[in-house]
Amino acid sequence: VAGVLYGRYPGDSYDGGNPWILLTASVATLLYRQSEVLAKGATVPADSAQILGSLLSQDVSAASLLAAGDTVLLRMKKFLTNGLHMNEQIDR
Repeated sequence: VAGVLYGRYPGDSYDGGNPWILLTASVATLLYRQSEVLAKGATVPADSAQILGSLLSQDVSAASLLAAGDTVLLRMKKFLTNGLHMNEQIDR
């Protein structure tokens, strides 16, 4: 499954240092919101487009940001094996 799970910061060891559900879902929300803004005609500044493009491994577009948000949530869903109950951290 593609997608990335997000923790609080590099080297975080609080309660095992596992990825956090809230942060991961927030990243997906941000990607969805940016996708919507682009779909309505906004443009991405060149420096931001370069950074986002390297993270997405493709050109930045409404469709690529939407797909990135989907992959983040699909990755998160893979680890929610207890009826989609969401603990603070994945694997807790």
